[in-house]
Formats: sequence, C-alpha cells, structure tokens
Amino acid sequence: MDFTFRFGYRDWTEGEKQAQFVVWRDIGTRMGIQHIPESLEKMERFKRQYEDEKMAFSDSNKATGDSTLDLLLSNAPVFLRPLGRRLSYALMDEKLLKAMGYPLQPWWVIWTVENILRFFYGTLVRWFLPPRPLSWSTERIASEEGEEIEEKVYKLRYDVYKPGSYPNGYKIRDVGNAKGGDVGKAGEGRLLCPLRLQKKL
Repeated sequence: MDFTFRFGYRDWTEGEKQAQFVVWRDIGTRMGIQHIPESLEKMERFKRQYEDEKMAFSDSNKATGDSTLDLLLSNAPVFLRPLGRRLSYALMDEKLLKAMGYPLQPWWVIWTVENILRFFYGTLVRWFLPPRPLSWSTERIASEEGEEIEEKVYKLRYDVYKPGSYPNGYKIRDVGNAKGGDVGKAGEGRLLCPLRLQKKL
C-alpha cells in the first residue's frame, strides 16, 4: 500500500484502503497469525511503534537483505546487478537502510529513481492502461468443505527454480488452506473483490 501511495497514478479511496486491509488481515488470520490489529488505523500505529522500538541493525538483517536482493536481481545481467542494488537502496527510507546496514544514497539518485517510477507506474498506467471490464474478473474457486473442488491441473507459467516447484502441475486443493477467517468463509462471494458492487437501476 505504501508503494502505491507514493507512486500510483491516483490516490486511493477510503473504501479501497479498507478493502485492502480487510483482505490481507483475513489472509493473516487464515495463516494462524494472532493479535493482528482490527483496523487500518491501528495497524499503522502498530507499524510505527514497532519500527521505533525494534528496528535496529543486526548481521542477520543484512544477510537476509543480501539474499533477497540477490534473488531479485538473479535474472539481470551480471554487469547491471550493482546498479540494481543501488536503485533498490534508493527506494528504502533512512531508518530501513540503517537497520539493514546499507549505505545512504545521494539525493539525486533518490530523486531520479522516484521520478522514473512515478512516470512508468503513474503516468503510463493512468493514460495507456484503461480499466479492465468487469467481465474479465476471475471467479473464486470453491474451497469450503462440502463444496465442489476443481480438479483441473495448473502449470506454472514461469518458474526460475530448478528443479521446479510443481514440475507436474498442481491442483488448487493441494496448495494453501481453506480455514475460515474473521470476515467469512473462504469461498464466500464470486468475484475477487471485497466490496459489494451495486447494480445500476
């Protein structure tokens, strides 16, 4: 959410913010994560407080960050990877950079990276990628006990790992879980959208 707040082509509506929070809070609940704040405002306060109290440098932070960046840049040409790292640093705030043990970047590097993202993610999306029609929406796959579970075998379209994660494909029922969350049953609703759509009269 923070990323799209900074670089998105428009501001989020309040309903969109709440919908995004509800979806991810429910996902966390189904994963068994406890004590998740019950509102977006409380989550934001918790995040700030946690960062103020707990965010500090440690060797494990840097090791994890280095491995993540290595994975992120693994498909880039070797000679471009140092540049990719520097661009990644430019997107991190000062508090995060210090906690990860990464160098602060010059203002002009940060300015350049942020404006490139605003152009591509903001301007191009705003003017050249119109909204998709509702008819393209993907229906949910039944996941509750007693409901019909789709037996179709799916193939990963792209998998950088060798051996692959699912070399013979996978069925939806074999991945994830179907635990009920705080906002209802896992299979409730037909569209992948937490907001009710009102029909025009």
